[in-house]
Amino acid sequence: MAIFHIDHKLVDFDRWLTLFAAGAPRREIEAAHGVETIRALRNTLDDNHAIAVLRAETRAEVDAMLGDARLRDRFADRSLFAEPPRIIAGFDLTDLEPYEIGENPAFFVEHHLADFETFRGRLLARKKISGIKPIKLLRDIEDPY
Repeated sequence: MAIFHIDHKLVDFDRWLTLFAAGAPRREIEAAHGVETIRALRNTLDDNHAIAVLRAETRAEVDAMLGDARLRDRFADRSLFAEPPRIIAGFDLTDLEPYEIGENPAFFVEHHLADFETFRGRLLARKKISGIKPIKLLRDIEDPY
C-alpha cells in the first residue's frame, strides 16, 4: 500500500472541504478505484491550497480515479478549483507506522539521500533522544534513494 499526495489549488477552501467531507460521490468513486482518502491538509501560508492524502496499492489506481468522468466534471468547476488537482508525490509506507492521530502540527521535510537504509537507521536511533517525533517516514516510489 502506498500514500499519494494530491495537490489542490482552490478558489474557496471552506466550500471545497464541506463538499469533500460530505463524501458523496467521493467515497463511491474512491471505492470503485481502490483508493481511500486518509487526510486533508491545509497550507498554513495559503488558505486556498490543500493536499489530500490518499492510500492505494498503485499509482495507476489513483490516476484512474482522477480520470473518472464525475471527478473531471467537478474539477472543471472554476468556482471551486483554481486548477485541476494533480499528484505531486507517491510514497511507500515504512516501519514508523502506526502513529497517533491528533491535532499536532506537522511538517514535511524532504531529504535527497544517497542511502535510504542508513538514513532510516539513524532516524530511528535519534528519535529516542530528540524532542522531535517523526510520525511517518515516506519513501518516494519513483526515486527510492
